[in-house]
Amino acid sequence: MSDGRLQGSVERTGEGDFEIVKLNIELDDETRQQIEADPEKTVQRFLESKGYEVNRIVLTDRSPEKIASDSMFHILRPPEQHSEFYQM
Repeated sequence: MSDGRLQGSVERTGEGDFEIVKLNIELDDETRQQIEADPEKTVQRFLESKGYEVNRIVLTDRSPEKIASDSMFHILRPPEQHSEFYQM
């Protein structure tokens, strides 16, 4: 049994007040089940494991396949404000 850590990578582009974050989550059976059970929390854990502080995730398509290879619009905020990620 695995420890629940998601495998994959993040590519970021953009500068200034926002960036585009491209997710590449390895979608095995366990990861698929985690995404199906709680997609926002799963994406949040993945982004936090890559060094992001996440306060809010907004998903419009909750399918595991879409989430695993999706791009997120990340609004960059000062540390005292919320860090928000929106599915593109």
